[in-house]
Amino acid sequence: MKKLLAFLLALALIPVSMSLVAPAAQASNSLTEQTDDPLARYVSTGNTGKLNVRSAPKTNTDNLIAQLDNGTRVVIIEYLQNNTWVKVEFPHNGRIAVGYVQNRYLTSTNPAAAVKPAGNTASTSEALNFKNFKHVQPTTMCVKPSTPGGYVNLRWAPSKSVSVMTKLYADAAVIMIAKDSTWAQVYDPTTGYVGFMMLSFLKK
Repeated sequence: MKKLLAFLLALALIPVSMSLVAPAAQASNSLTEQTDDPLARYVSTGNTGKLNVRSAPKTNTDNLIAQLDNGTRVVIIEYLQNNTWVKVEFPHNGRIAVGYVQNRYLTSTNPAAAVKPAGNTASTSEALNFKNFKHVQPTTMCVKPSTPGGYVNLRWAPSKSVSVMTKLYADAAVIMIAKDSTWAQVYDPTTGYVGFMMLSFLKK
C-alpha cells in the first residue's frame, strides 16, 4: 500500500514539475537565439562605454534602468520621435526587459564581429571616434556618389576601416540624424539600417 501511495504521489507531481519548467523553457527562446529576426539590432558604442537604457524616450537623470555593453543584441519594438529613439527588448538580469535607447547607437551588424581589412594601420581609438557627433533635426538627404552609376558605402561606424553594412546608389534617400565634420549618421528606410556615410556624398 505504501508503494502504491508513493507511485500515485509521484504521478501527481509530474504536471506540477512540468508547469515549473515551462516558463524557463519559454524564457530560453531569448534574443540571442533569434538570429534571423529582421528587427534585431546591436549596440554600437565603439567600445568606449555603455549604452544607457531608459524608462522613457528622454535623457532624464532619474530614468536610467540599465546599461548595455557594446555588441549587446536587442530587438526593436517601435521607433519614436522621428526615429531618434527606439523602444527595444533587451536581456537584463536573466530575463527580457523593455526600455528606450537612442537609435544612433544601434546597428544591424554586430560590431564585435567586425574585422578590419588587411593592411589597415589605424588604431581602434582613431578609427572609431563618436565624441564629436551632434544630433541634428532629422533631415532627408540624397546619396550622391562621386561617379555616375556609382554607390556609397554605409558603414556601422564612422571609419573606412570597418565593415560595410550595405551599398546605396545615386539618389537613394536616407534620413540624417547626427553628424560631425566628416561623417553623417543616417537611417536607411529601405533596409532599416542605421549607419554612417561620409558627408561629402550626401546632398539635400
